[in-house]
Amino acid sequence: MAKLSADLIRVYFAGFDIGTATTSVDVTLAVEPLDPTSLGDGAERAIAGIRNDSVEWAGLFDDSTLAADTAGSLVLGSGGTNNVFAVHIGTNTGSVAFAGTAIMFSVKGGGGVKDIVYQEATWQPDGVLEKGFTQCVKTMMTGSNSSTFLNFGASSTGSGRWYLQVFSYAGGGSTTITLQHGSATVAGSLFGIGSFIVSTRNSFLGSLAGSIRQYTRITKDTTGTVEVAVVLVRS
Repeated sequence: MAKLSADLIRVYFAGFDIGTATTSVDVTLAVEPLDPTSLGDGAERAIAGIRNDSVEWAGLFDDSTLAADTAGSLVLGSGGTNNVFAVHIGTNTGSVAFAGTAIMFSVKGGGGVKDIVYQEATWQPDGVLEKGFTQCVKTMMTGSNSSTFLNFGASSTGSGRWYLQVFSYAGGGSTTITLQHGSATVAGSLFGIGSFIVSTRNSFLGSLAGSIRQYTRITKDTTGTVEVAVVLVRS
């Protein structure tokens, strides 16, 4: 079913919300073509090589603390599992999302005199981008709190991953964000399958092993106020 999503796409990277000024974003899932053509072949041949995903973003210049230029000045060229990239297509729990770890390689801005100032940025995934689901839209959580349930429809077996964006934290000390799952939405049937301790803007990738039950949600403990978004990938 087709989706109208032009104004509903959200782009997050390393705890920065750069999607508020987005005009376009291209998420490319690709493999490098290899050429095994040899002498005597009647035509050129090609086979699939290694994955080579990429992301290109464009948007309006935004000088807020969560903007693309701020992200570029702080994490440009840095890698590692804590630089999580996520694109949410839609703003509802269960909407399609793409996520992975990525390295930001360039940010540029410009325009003509009297024109709107535009920005562009590019990322190269440190691995592959995965298609998943929005577990939690960008949400402010205070005290003991939990998100809306994501209903997958059935349990899934095998591995999975969850990608956590932390946009802000206040309240001193730290708070714990936990991913729970269960066969029903009854509190007594829910079990934690992963958690992160957060105290500042950051992003995280957590691996999941074994069967992931039908219903999932995130919770936080009683400490502080945190703003987060989560993508869940089921294998």
